[in-house]
Amino acid sequence: MRGAPRADAGERADPAAWLARLALVLALVYAAGMVVLRTLVHFDRLDTRLMSPAVFLLGVAICAALVANVRSPRHGALERTVLAVPFVVLLVLSLGRAVGKGDAAWHAWRQSRSPDWPMNTLLVYQNIRPVSVPAVEGVVLCQRPMMVQFLTGWQVRQIPPGPWSDARLRQIAAAARGLLVSDAESAALAAGLRRMMPQASSSTVAGRQLLRWTPPLR
Repeated sequence: MRGAPRADAGERADPAAWLARLALVLALVYAAGMVVLRTLVHFDRLDTRLMSPAVFLLGVAICAALVANVRSPRHGALERTVLAVPFVVLLVLSLGRAVGKGDAAWHAWRQSRSPDWPMNTLLVYQNIRPVSVPAVEGVVLCQRPMMVQFLTGWQVRQIPPGPWSDARLRQIAAAARGLLVSDAESAALAAGLRRMMPQASSSTVAGRQLLRWTPPLR
């Protein structure tokens, strides 16, 4: 890029400006793609985990734009410093998280001879072996359907948005056979389903409550 001359003038193309445009386009395309996927299919909620690549690319675009528009006698040093900032921040955050998880695993090992690594909200490693999940016949409702389906093999669907009338609760109970309780919304839905079906049973899966029921009477 540095060696490519511009067609309209004898000047050389500015790689920082090119990088700023590229990072901005990639960030916008990624964010738009996440919104489209979340709208058209049963996809995880748009949270920090899903949108963090777009935020990181925006940071790269801002830093590259600063390099392209700020002129100083030490422009080369400024260019290297500013463009390295997003990657240094990412590396520091990753190292900090790794050190924190390693320290927690060491303390857990000293107390119980098991690292107790919390891989995610459903899977916890005990002595380097994942906690098994029960087999469920039918659909399970949860907040992160794609992740839960990948980890468990269950048929998983997104929790329908509330509030839920009695008629809606009956429809949910007829369409699903389980509910993974992991936050306030799923707990509220579980309370409504328990009211409709007192015979529903519950068990614990990796520290989360799994509410299960048989088809309700019509």
